[in-house]
Amino acid sequence: MDQLEFYSPLPVEELLGSQKILILGPSLGTTHEAWSRSLSFIGDDIKPVVFDLPGHGRTKEFDADWSIEDLADQVIALADRLEVRQFSYAGLSLSGAVGYALAINHSSRLSSVSIIGSAPKLGSQDTWRAREEQVLEFGTKSLVAQTSERWFTKSFAERKPEVVEQFMQMLSDIPAQSYAQACRALARFDVWDKISEIDIPTLIVHAGEDKVVSLQDAERANGLIQGSGLIEISGVAHQAAAEAPEVTIKHVSFYARKFR
Repeated sequence: MDQLEFYSPLPVEELLGSQKILILGPSLGTTHEAWSRSLSFIGDDIKPVVFDLPGHGRTKEFDADWSIEDLADQVIALADRLEVRQFSYAGLSLSGAVGYALAINHSSRLSSVSIIGSAPKLGSQDTWRAREEQVLEFGTKSLVAQTSERWFTKSFAERKPEVVEQFMQMLSDIPAQSYAQACRALARFDVWDKISEIDIPTLIVHAGEDKVVSLQDAERANGLIQGSGLIEISGVAHQAAAEAPEVTIKHVSFYARKFR
């Protein structure tokens, strides 16, 4: 059976049945290592679990085409495997879309959700179809140049070229078919008409230099979700958890602690 595999710095025995679990999701084209720079700032009172997307890192490519809602179901299945009834969640980009699906369809299982660099609809169908075609013909390595500029600010790339290189290697290692499946899922995903139903503590984190998600979309989502909060991290591009790891995890951890 298809399932999401995960990484945690803690042994599984410490995770089972814990009320301190924070499940974290990475962006398309990265693995659980995308959160590695943040985990050192998380604190001992939170137990992080970072999953890998289908065909990324430790998770095998799913046999069938999947949707964002399917991934939300798989996150719930992961929590069930860990014997965790309720947990906090934070996801970046594609995994932020999964966060919206979780909050809409599985609210009773979440104590809070943090949406980072994401929106109820990411990009356009035409954009994702073009990306899918490019990857299937030329592979994920063909995305490196355009993606590095989208994911990181120029100043960060100059200060931390090794981090940018690590992320571009992650992207290059993703099988084309796995990336293409994700493109198809994102092309179909649109929950703008449903997010007003969300009734759990929700934090929206917007990176000030994000070229993927606009501040207008972040503000619109914040206005539609009753009681949600919006934080902007200035001077940071799409991969906020890598470019500003301490600040990003500080906001996510606050929600995880306050509402569990």
